[in-house]
Amino acid sequence: MLGRNWRDLPRLIRFMMTQFMDGATLGCAFGLVLIRTDSIGLGQVLESYGSAGPTALFLGQGALTFGTLYMAFAVMTLGDEER
Repeated sequence: MLGRNWRDLPRLIRFMMTQFMDGATLGCAFGLVLIRTDSIGLGQVLESYGSAGPTALFLGQGALTFGTLYMAFAVMTLGDEER
């Protein structure tokens, strides 16, 4: 439904959603790198659980945090003359 109505959304909303999704993707990628490299034992801790719930929460939290920060930074620099 969103794909059909994507062009009907205001430009600012489309811009903010695009920036949020870019940041969320970066957050998930960063989380996966932390898990894969087993920094500070994070990979072992998440592996010790029998389900994927804690991993999903960890990646979701990273996606939400990075997405929000990426979108906020993009909105704050919209009127920047140097860009």
